[in-house]
Amino acid sequence: MFIGLTAIVAVLVAIIAFALLRFVAGAREAKRQLSGSTETALLSAALQEAVGKLKSQEQAMSARAHPHPLAPLIGALLFARLSGYGFAIVAERRVPF
Repeated sequence: MFIGLTAIVAVLVAIIAFALLRFVAGAREAKRQLSGSTETALLSAALQEAVGKLKSQEQAMSARAHPHPLAPLIGALLFARLSGYGFAIVAERRVPF
């Protein structure tokens, strides 16, 4: 009679231990997922901040940059010289160089 009661208590203890271990494993997994999502959120915020800084720097640089008034002429002369032509067309007129 005591052996049967001991067996029942042992089975109940085993079931409770198994449930407790599953609960602890679930809690660890939830903690891992929570810390992973927090890390992802921090990384996303840092990336967004960096992109914003780059955009503002680009806008500041483009505001400061102004083209030289002779830039089209210089570009045409350079293109003509590099492409092997002995002249450039400037203001609808051929200018040898």
